[in-house]
Amino acid sequence: MANGVIAIRGFDYQATIILEALFDHFEAHGPDAKVRPEGQDDLDLHWTEGVGPRLRHIQVKKPREDSYGNRQPAAWTLSEIVSVSVVRQFETDQAFREERLWLIRG
Repeated sequence: MANGVIAIRGFDYQATIILEALFDHFEAHGPDAKVRPEGQDDLDLHWTEGVGPRLRHIQVKKPREDSYGNRQPAAWTLSEIVSVSVVRQFETDQAFREERLWLIRG
C-alpha cells in the first residue's frame, strides 16, 4: 500500500478517536473545557478541577496493519509504547500536574 494511503488512514482513525474524546470532555467539564488538537500530543484537553488547572495529553495509535492495509492481529506491546513516547514525557507530566492518556487499540 502506498505511504500516502497509509498516512490518510491514520489521520482518519485519529480524527474519529479525537472526536469521541471531545464529546466526552465537553460533557464532563462543560463550559470550563478547552481543547487543543495537535498541541503537545495528538489532543490536549484542559479543564479546572479543585484548586487549579488540569491538562491531559492524548496520543492516538491506530491498530497495526500489514503492507496491504489488513489489520494485524498483534496489538502494540508495552515496550513499543514506552519506546515511542512514555519515557520522555513522564517527568514533564508529573512536574506540571498533567495527565497523559494513550488510546491504543489492537
